[in-house]
Amino acid sequence: IGKVYMPKSSSTSDAFFSMAETIKKKDVQTFRAEAGEVMIDGDDIRAEFLAPVKDKYDDTNNYSAVLKLTYYGFDILFTGDAEEESERNMMRNGADLDAEVLKVGHHGSSTSSTERFIDKVSPDYAIIEVGEDNSYGHPHGEIMERFEGIPVYRTDINGTITLTYGKDGVNITTEK
Repeated sequence: IGKVYMPKSSSTSDAFFSMAETIKKKDVQTFRAEAGEVMIDGDDIRAEFLAPVKDKYDDTNNYSAVLKLTYYGFDILFTGDAEEESERNMMRNGADLDAEVLKVGHHGSSTSSTERFIDKVSPDYAIIEVGEDNSYGHPHGEIMERFEGIPVYRTDINGTITLTYGKDGVNITTEK
């Protein structure tokens, strides 16, 4: 790994300390994942962080790095665990949220994917990464209703979800 992008946030978890220790030991360059930071800027590919927008959040989920990947004009929005507050911040910040594919925030919990945010993204497809029979009840029914009319792929039901993009558009395959 040559670079690590991470938000200005820390944790007391063992996983966080292990990651920080490995970054230091391997002398990996770190960059701040924040709105406006461009990770890749090529002729036909761009990866830009749209969030976090603010430096301080009460809920650590809102520090999630939200990344928009554009490849030959095809957009995917990866929202991590960003919740409603982060969604509002991105909209207020004037972020270009329009994307063909939305990786749904926070595993489809009721704390993200507001109707206004979904309208701004206007996805053709939605993907929810969620564990089978998870104890949180994700994705929540009200969130699923918000995606009515949009094909939704879920890892708990569909297994591995693969997107390929070419001259014929997007092809989504699943394997459980």
